[in-house]
Amino acid sequence: MQSIAEQACQYVGAIESSITAAQQGYNIADKALQLSDILKGPKCNAEERDIFAREMVTHATAAHLKASKAVTRFRACRQAILPVGV
Repeated sequence: MQSIAEQACQYVGAIESSITAAQQGYNIADKALQLSDILKGPKCNAEERDIFAREMVTHATAAHLKASKAVTRFRACRQAILPVGV
């Protein structure tokens, strides 16, 4: 069984992971708005648009991974605190 101090440190780590994931989510939303502006613009270059969209997919994939890791860390904290079957 972990001490309360160890559990608190793990919880802080989970919160930090969650903050990082949220920041990445915000950045992706901002990029989506930029892409929308590009698509609405009169000089919508297909090559630029495609590159931008591919980069967004790459960033979204990384953000999803970080968010999944944050969920896993919170789950581990909860499982350490709560007895099984509660």
